[in-house]
Amino acid sequence: MIKKIFNLFIILFFLFFSKDVYGKIIEEVLFKPQVLPGSWEKTLNCGQTSVTIANAYYNNLSISEEDIKNIDTWLNNKFSDPIRDFNGYYTNTNKLKILCSDYFDMDFCVINSGENLFDFLKKQIDIGNLSIVQVRVKMKLTKVPHFMVFLGYDDDFVYFHDPGQTKGDYVKFEIKDFLEVWENQNFNYLLFEKNKIENKKEVEIVEDKNINILKIKEVNAKDLNNSEILNISESQNFLELENNIQENINSGNKENLKNDEVFENDIEIKEINESSNIKSSINSEIEENILVDNISFEEEYGYVNDNNILVLGPNLKIDLNPHIAKPVLIIDQESDKNEEFNENGEIENIFDENDILNEEIDETQETEAENINEEENIVNQDENNENENIEENTDDEENDNDELNEEEENIEEDPIIENEDYSETSSLFGELNSDIILTSDIPYIINGEFVIPSGKKITIMSGAIILFGISGAIVVEGEMEVLGTENDIVLFTTSNTENPVENSWKWIEIRNRGIASFNWTIIEYGGYDYFSGQKRAPIIVQGSFLNANNLYINHIDSDCIKSYSSYINIKNSSFKNCKYALDISNSEGIVENSIFNNNFNAFVMDRSFENLILKNNSISNSLDYSIKLINSVPTIIDMKYINNKYDEIFLDLELDFGDYLLSPGNYYVLKINLFERTNFTISPGSVFKSYNSSYYSGSWYVRSNIFNAIGTTDNPIIFDSYYENPKLEQKWGKLNFYNNNFLNVENVIVKNGGRNYFLGQEGFPIYLENIKNINAKNIYLYNDFENDYFYKNNLEEYNYNLENIYINDEEI
Repeated sequence: MIKKIFNLFIILFFLFFSKDVYGKIIEEVLFKPQVLPGSWEKTLNCGQTSVTIANAYYNNLSISEEDIKNIDTWLNNKFSDPIRDFNGYYTNTNKLKILCSDYFDMDFCVINSGENLFDFLKKQIDIGNLSIVQVRVKMKLTKVPHFMVFLGYDDDFVYFHDPGQTKGDYVKFEIKDFLEVWENQNFNYLLFEKNKIENKKEVEIVEDKNINILKIKEVNAKDLNNSEILNISESQNFLELENNIQENINSGNKENLKNDEVFENDIEIKEINESSNIKSSINSEIEENILVDNISFEEEYGYVNDNNILVLGPNLKIDLNPHIAKPVLIIDQESDKNEEFNENGEIENIFDENDILNEEIDETQETEAENINEEENIVNQDENNENENIEENTDDEENDNDELNEEEENIEEDPIIENEDYSETSSLFGELNSDIILTSDIPYIINGEFVIPSGKKITIMSGAIILFGISGAIVVEGEMEVLGTENDIVLFTTSNTENPVENSWKWIEIRNRGIASFNWTIIEYGGYDYFSGQKRAPIIVQGSFLNANNLYINHIDSDCIKSYSSYINIKNSSFKNCKYALDISNSEGIVENSIFNNNFNAFVMDRSFENLILKNNSISNSLDYSIKLINSVPTIIDMKYINNKYDEIFLDLELDFGDYLLSPGNYYVLKINLFERTNFTISPGSVFKSYNSSYYSGSWYVRSNIFNAIGTTDNPIIFDSYYENPKLEQKWGKLNFYNNNFLNVENVIVKNGGRNYFLGQEGFPIYLENIKNINAKNIYLYNDFENDYFYKNNLEEYNYNLENIYINDEEI
């Protein structure tokens, strides 16, 4: 306790008495590590403990071991999560939010992901609100995911209660390290928004010559003058004006709008009050202080001409921003991209609808594409450098490529919908109040967020067409069933049907145990938030259920499907021209009989195991590895790989506990790190290749309780370099075995390993230390190193049986 008080005093001293440091730390937040209960080797209670810390802070309670046990029991009853001797089980922000509301009765919890809102969370700290952030252990990218309680910041550091450390109270990390790890975890957080931030009462108007408009940010409007009538209802989430209008900025009689009037029909916008100081020239300095009261604005678009007129665009809409208590009114101004400001500060020509919007989309696409290409170049830099040394294909390899090209030509084409009439549409908006059925009679258009709440269902019949505007999205918390047929497919696409481009609408998000089923469906051109610049998959599944049969996703500049802690059942589907076709985290289900073509990766997985099955899928023309497994060991059966840059499965494992069976396949190994509580088995016929390109150099670090690598005569298990006849720098690291209870290896071949990465010289390909039981039979070791193949330490007192061990074909 004395040390804790001293550390806190030092932090506060530098925080408040250093002239150059700005920040805040929430004091007197009780701390408890996640152990006890449980043990440090098995514990998964970081999320449970973090919520308990927050609950104790807001309700002035103490914290005990029994509190964590009670949560584990409740999660077992609620979600069937294993208790595991009160070591807990994996949680996510969705599950923690349910824990807050249903168990602790804290209904002020907000979750978010996919967007860096660090500045927003700092503002929450300023008013006394804690948050739980999803990062990684010790704030290192190489560690496993982890929850911490965010409770302070200054210019250089962020401060947390880290339940993963015995003395984890008020630990600090550099901001840059935190942001890097937090981004890796998709910026997931859970905010305890008990105290509200007051809306500002000032306006900032900024000239942006690139798009010939002014942006007004964070405004509370009091009076707007306009003769147009706006139609709004509680079920809508947008206001609509048919034509461009002009708002006079002058003084006069004023009539305030009350908050509850914002959602009534036939609202007439009143005059801006006389305190407005907007000047006539658009290039002159525009002063602040439009005094306002009731409606909150963000990211409005408009301009002021020399007649003191504020010109607004055709659409006014309500955006229910979860971080602002009041609705956010957004005014969009669309302009001719060829317009320029003249020397007098005037705008020439009349704005042409849609041009500026499309121009910004194109520019954003180019920028994002450049960023993605840069990332891809970084990812593949080592591989490309090494590939320069690979010899040209032999005649046999060329024949193999001819066969692969023939297979590629036979890849099934996706269905196409042509010659549709989009001249008349029906709008979908707001929150669904009752079950509905959509038919093919008329296309439907979504310009904002359309929500299917829990307990409600939308059925979309065959042949229906759903068009999305730039901010169009569907949120499924209830049920959505799409009933397309082979001859009458359902289409989800952009409303810009004459010139469709990627990143033209947002997404379909299934969350909070929602259910979505897609049958004979095409989804295209989505996965992008124009206003925030955020790219996401057109289908996002969070703690929910996805069923898809004959689903076709194409023309996506991000992932096709992103799944967090969900169940997915995908069959007979096609995913083309995406970044990661399926990006899967901590999920279960099956993906079978589907086609993956021309994606960066077909599958990228994190923390998904044997209950996720990949079966009878075809992966072709991937720009990187066909499959990337990060801390994941799914079940992989009968896959076909055609003309990918790397047909091998990328493998980077760090596993803490559990039983794992690695399916047979060809793997490229970055590193394997297996801890004491794992039992790990490799299937016969598996081939592992790597080369010494980094610190890890393809090495295995095996501390497993049981390690089984038992091949057969016809299907041995092989560990080798990525290259034929490798040079020293192309050889891989070694197999390190420590403190295992049982090491069982049979019909295994080990070749071209043992390079010491740090020294750049040869080493021991196999390292054995403190292994209680070794059973090795029919082991074939090949190397041109001069030293012994084995390094053995402290094996004499243990039991080991070696039979038929060969080094360079000579039995030892």
